[in-house]
Formats: sequence, C-alpha cells, structure tokens
Amino acid sequence: MGNPLVVARELNDGADYYLSHGTAMEIHGMVTQPRLVYHVTTLTKRRPITIMGAEFRFLASGRSSSSASRTTGSRNRNRYGSAIRADDHRCLRMPEYCGGLTELAKGIAMKREFLDSGKLVAYALQMDIGAVIRRLGYSWSFRDRFAEIKRTSPERLTDTVVRLDPLLPAGESS
Repeated sequence: MGNPLVVARELNDGADYYLSHGTAMEIHGMVTQPRLVYHVTTLTKRRPITIMGAEFRFLASGRSSSSASRTTGSRNRNRYGSAIRADDHRCLRMPEYCGGLTELAKGIAMKREFLDSGKLVAYALQMDIGAVIRRLGYSWSFRDRFAEIKRTSPERLTDTVVRLDPLLPAGESS
C-alpha cells in the first residue's frame, strides 16, 4: 500500500483533517507495536474504509484543525502535509482509540521526559471530566500532579465509579 499517512491525505482530497489518537501516538513514538488502524479526525463523520489490510477510521471534530489547534493545543505538519495532534489529551478522553488505557499509560511513560505535564494537567482540568483526570492520575508519571488535584480541587473528583478503560468489561476497570 505504501505509506498510510499519504493514503490518509489522499482519502481526504484536500479537506481539512489531522491524524489523531493512536495514530498520533505512533507518529510520536509512543507505541510498542505498529498499528493497523489509523484515526483521522475530520470536520464531518465518514464511514471507515479498509485498504490493503489497513483500516482508516474517521472521527468528526466539528471544527477545522487550525481552530482546534488554537483552542485545545498544538499541532504540526508532517512531511506528507497532514496535521498531527501533538498533545495527548484526546487520548485521555477516548482511550479506546489509542489501544486502551494500558497502551496510553505506556506511551506517556515512554515520552514522559518530553511531555509538558503542566499543560497536560491543564487540559484535563479544562475538560472538567472526572474520568479524564483519573486516567491521567492512573499514569505513574503524573501521580504527584494527581495528588495535587485531589488536594486543591476535590470537587472535580466525585465519588462516582468511573470506567477508566472503556475497552474492558464494566466490572474489570475501576
């Protein structure tokens, strides 16, 4: 098939998009195994397509990649002209698109010296979703920051039971 990043660009035919979630993690060297599913965030939802064994899943963001970069973090262009998400907060919100919480935690641990922990914590707090904050705390790299959130903003962590990893059955991920 050639390079799947080029295929993703061609599938979008000039429309605004960026490579996200597990695909961005792979581009940034945050995975231990190559992926066969590529996540492409676009303005509108599209059906997935499989080309020569590689599946392209399209996620709708509802806004252009340039406006998304201004409101939720940075992006950069790869050599194929596509935007790739450089921040990992989307993976915290939807770890099922990143191989699950365990893969996400491994990726964070692999790149912890390059991640801006303050920015990642700020994104988690900005989203104001208890599950996102807890998922960040699950990663041992952020345990000190998680303790700080629990101390300074306990109202953000309610007593509700949260499925940290949506890929696991309901009784196995507390």
